[in-house]
Amino acid sequence: EFNVTLFIRQHKGMIMTEAGEILFNLSQNLLSHAEQVERTMQDLGNGKKVLRLGIPPMIGSLILPYIYGEYAVKNPNVELKITEAGTSEVKKLLKADRLDMILIPHNDNIEKEYSSAKVTEFEIVCCAHKNNQLKKLKTIEPSDLEKENIVLFENSFFQTQQIKRWFSIKNVEPKVLLQTNQLSTLINLIETDKAVGFTFKQLLKDKTNLTAIPMKEPMNINVSLVWKKENTLHTIKSFSTFMKTLKL
Repeated sequence: EFNVTLFIRQHKGMIMTEAGEILFNLSQNLLSHAEQVERTMQDLGNGKKVLRLGIPPMIGSLILPYIYGEYAVKNPNVELKITEAGTSEVKKLLKADRLDMILIPHNDNIEKEYSSAKVTEFEIVCCAHKNNQLKKLKTIEPSDLEKENIVLFENSFFQTQQIKRWFSIKNVEPKVLLQTNQLSTLINLIETDKAVGFTFKQLLKDKTNLTAIPMKEPMNINVSLVWKKENTLHTIKSFSTFMKTLKL
């Protein structure tokens, strides 16, 4: 159609020409815009709507029951597509327009190109088996954990970055037994007294076999709903309104 060469064939395949690379990059923008047009018009219609939400597992375990139990019940025409991943990963997916909104932990201000709404605040505590000797402590410092096996989430998780920074400031090298992206794995290793970990205090309400030890200097984090400012889907507006009124 344009009378340009897009590929150069070689013995073991082909490579793109400069013109091919330019067309490829322009096409990505066209396809992305076409998808946005389609989703916007579907959002304005009366049919099924889709909301793509990204959320880290530990936050999800506390907030998703409310989302499915209240928002989903009141909005049966909205299909929720949930992606569970670490904070860094869901941020990348939002930036690439593969998610509409994300719920993330943070302490710094949200970047200016995004809209946000604070949902709640959680306290991170050290978590150990109820028979672990650490239960005698009223508060905990990195030096108290030098001889303990530690289980953490993977490095892309915000709370892991905070915990590692907490150790680093006190020049303590933690004995990391395992890093996982599964909340169930983390809790299981703590419940079987194989390791000590870190969770939100709110997660331990029904865990009678575990003990929560606060940090000597309390470690609280904000949890906010974040979305791109230019994304004006009605579904996004209604979901953000719901989350602002959510009582956790």
